[in-house]
Amino acid sequence: MSRALTVALAFGVLCAGSAEAQTIRVGLSGLGMSYAETNESRSWDGGGGAASLVVRLGRFGLDAYGFTAKLKADSSNVSDFDMLQGDVRASFFIVPVIAVELGFGRRATDPDFAAQDVGLWRFGILSEMPLTRLGIIWIRGAYLAPRFEGGGDVGLSAEVGLGIAVGTANGRFRVRADYEFQRIDRKVDNQDVPLQMSLAKLGLEVGF
Repeated sequence: MSRALTVALAFGVLCAGSAEAQTIRVGLSGLGMSYAETNESRSWDGGGGAASLVVRLGRFGLDAYGFTAKLKADSSNVSDFDMLQGDVRASFFIVPVIAVELGFGRRATDPDFAAQDVGLWRFGILSEMPLTRLGIIWIRGAYLAPRFEGGGDVGLSAEVGLGIAVGTANGRFRVRADYEFQRIDRKVDNQDVPLQMSLAKLGLEVGF
């Protein structure tokens, strides 16, 4: 996660020093999430906090965020744990409201091996559409290419996300809400052991 966030912050600093930088936003959010592994007998719910960085420079963009969450087990068969995740997505807008995305993410747990650690590449599409001078809505989808710390083969894996932001007319402050759903079809010894996560965030962004 630290490598992904370092890349994101370095990109943001470079853009901040450029006269062509159109948008730089940093944000803090609260989050709620659910996570399931293998089947319904291994599931968790919880919440935590997230930090984000959004950069738009001409047709290029960068979206990065990291979060930490405390997850409580839904049954006595599994233990509680903390999840840490970092994601970076680079985008290129082929038309004003449609972009192609390439990204990387890393998910880890504390204590180790409480759940499956995952690193993944993503290839997707982002659509951002202004609603008014005060708001914007977006939707994204991606194909995932994950790698598991515990081994296993990958089936069809994907994620979808949507969000909305509303703020002041000068763009300095805005409230942002996001929802993401991720499904990773993992196989171990020809047995299906899928990973599934739902994540909702609500927070405040400051623009520069």
